[in-house]
Amino acid sequence: MPISFEKVEKVAEVLDPSASFQRTTQAIEHRKDPLTGDQSIVLKGRLNYVRRFFETDERFLFQCADETKGSCPFCPLSVETSTPRFPPEIVEEGRIKAGEAVMFPSLFAHVEYNAVTVLTRRHLLQLDEFTPELLRNGLTTSLTYLRNVHAKDENVRYAAATLNYLPPAGSTVIHPTMQTLASSIPFRKVRDLLDSSRVYFERWRANYWNDIIEAEKKRGERYLGRVGSSEWLLPFSPHGFYEVDAVLPGKVSFLDFTEDDLSNLAEGLSRVLAFYKKSGIWSFNVALFSGPLGFRLNHFAVNARVVARYGFRQRWVNDMWALPYLLQEPEVFDAPEALKTGLSEYFE
Repeated sequence: MPISFEKVEKVAEVLDPSASFQRTTQAIEHRKDPLTGDQSIVLKGRLNYVRRFFETDERFLFQCADETKGSCPFCPLSVETSTPRFPPEIVEEGRIKAGEAVMFPSLFAHVEYNAVTVLTRRHLLQLDEFTPELLRNGLTTSLTYLRNVHAKDENVRYAAATLNYLPPAGSTVIHPTMQTLASSIPFRKVRDLLDSSRVYFERWRANYWNDIIEAEKKRGERYLGRVGSSEWLLPFSPHGFYEVDAVLPGKVSFLDFTEDDLSNLAEGLSRVLAFYKKSGIWSFNVALFSGPLGFRLNHFAVNARVVARYGFRQRWVNDMWALPYLLQEPEVFDAPEALKTGLSEYFE
């Protein structure tokens, strides 16, 4: 099993004014992603300092929710009249529905096929209110849409699904929604994952996604558990705060999903969000990465990432500054191994 967990430990020194200008040290780790080689910076023990940035001003959030509810195009009184419909060759009924979830095309598309799913009639949810049923309904609309799109245009091979909750996570609205995107051109991260997975397979004659699960199970430091067909773990080299990853072994693309797969993925995601709620987090991103639609590959597996974002506040700070955005060096404020302590109970 050729998985390698590479890190370089460094120390920063400073004459600290809070300690009478005595010399103090700060531990810094540069970690490499075992698959892609992408680097991230792990700042152990820094979480206590930045925790306040994750705190949401709930009074302000509830006020904003109340003020925007009446004009929200995704609330029940407006969604049928204020949102667009699919062309009949994509969806004959114009919209896709599953439980409370309602999907329609994005009014401002980011790629040639782009749909928005309103997950619930409620304008604002606590994170422990993202139930498995609610998330499964959203994923069901995504799968239905992608099946329809691929049946119409087989050149559309690359797909992703995202959930961006609240403005700190990039959402322009408060109402809970997710997006499904499909294109003939691969998304950059999907391309990187596919290319790196292929290189790994060609070198080792093994599937990286199976290997990383087995390696993490043996180490026991970051593996969380299995939820049906989905495996849940903490990444060695995180891309974001409180990052949790999922892998669905044997599933190359979203088109391989069964109803059970959707339920298992929704259940695991709901557990992560319940942990976020307990940790005082309100805002988050989810991304699901699919292999090419309609292809059978022996080197890939559908995988997902969940990351926490800073809180919703009047006087706010953006976590996306030049280091991660332009220098492309993500940083996190504690080791993923430390995160497992509180999160593992949700996967017992």
